[in-house]
Amino acid sequence: ILRVFWDPWHPRDILRTDWFYGYDGSTTEPPCYPIATFRIMDTPMLISRSQLTDLKKLIFFHFSPECEATSVHFDQSVARPIQQSVGAKIHRCTCLNFLSDKERNENPGRETCEVEEFCNYHECS
Repeated sequence: ILRVFWDPWHPRDILRTDWFYGYDGSTTEPPCYPIATFRIMDTPMLISRSQLTDLKKLIFFHFSPECEATSVHFDQSVARPIQQSVGAKIHRCTCLNFLSDKERNENPGRETCEVEEFCNYHECS
């Protein structure tokens, strides 16, 4: 039986786009320093039910060789209270802001895309 493994760090498996939404926040474990920048890719990644199960096992149920829980997320807890997002500034980064390396190599001298090009792939008002 051939078993194919999912590699969560392989670029083709996790990066379906260069564009993202972002916001500034704090680290997710105490002491929660306000120095983190979060990026959420604007194109969802599809995963199988078994991949989701594997991720849940890693996040919630992973133990060291000494049988100690290795994450603050065991028992589906979080390390700190949920923070309010009131006033958080969310930005969106698209080809209107910069071109990917591939696009820049294909279009020497260009730094961004045209609005019309952007609207071909995204909803524009």
